[in-house]
Amino acid sequence: METMNEKLKELYARRWSVIRKKLLSFNSENLSNEKHRATNPLLIRTNKDYEKAKLKIMFFGQETNTWGRVFGMSNVFDNKSKMKNILDGYESFYLNQGSKKYGRAFWNFVERLKNTKTNQKAEYLWNNVFKIGKCEIGTPPDDIINDTFEHFNVIQKEIEILKPDVLLFFSGPNYDEFIRQSVGAFRRSQIDDEFSEKELCKLDFRNGLPIKLALRSYHPEHLRFKNKKYKDRLFKKIEKILQTDPALNKKQKTKK
Repeated sequence: METMNEKLKELYARRWSVIRKKLLSFNSENLSNEKHRATNPLLIRTNKDYEKAKLKIMFFGQETNTWGRVFGMSNVFDNKSKMKNILDGYESFYLNQGSKKYGRAFWNFVERLKNTKTNQKAEYLWNNVFKIGKCEIGTPPDDIINDTFEHFNVIQKEIEILKPDVLLFFSGPNYDEFIRQSVGAFRRSQIDDEFSEKELCKLDFRNGLPIKLALRSYHPEHLRFKNKKYKDRLFKKIEKILQTDPALNKKQKTKK
């Protein structure tokens, strides 16, 4: 039986030659503007802790910023932009906890999230709404977005392979349309009167994805402009949902 990592590698390999050619072409046409050029695709690798976890959670940021620098050029993963080296980069940065040294609001929020006490042992995997970013902060250029959605739109398949119980989108309301394109159509619903649908909501996906719960809230960098009391209330609300949501706390039927 194939492992999750073997399935992920096959998923990426089937699309690699086309997206590699597109990104190299885009970057060669933007030699005068390094910050505008495409960075490396976010390729996921998992581990046994996640595979065995009773509660699997996939959290999403918006896009990678300078992920291994410029794709195919001054690349810290590999100057030929090989899949293996980019996967190794994910393992080093995320699975081996290199992100703890990064010190940005997003990763500080994630570390706090991982300390949430849930009724079942939880393991987390990192993903992004955009699989390919640019070499500076912000939404990628339209050409990168279009090439990603046309030639490397892999998130639905990643979810099918990795089987997360929960999707957490820390992307803000302005990325909802991009979530539809990368993950699938959904209906938003407000959780209660404490937070508006814009601040925190549930997403009900309509494409049969194997998930029990999906939430969307602000990106932690946006929360830097909010006061501590507000940030704590929002975090505690997300924490409470993970602890009490009926979909995550149904008793398993025992076989007779």
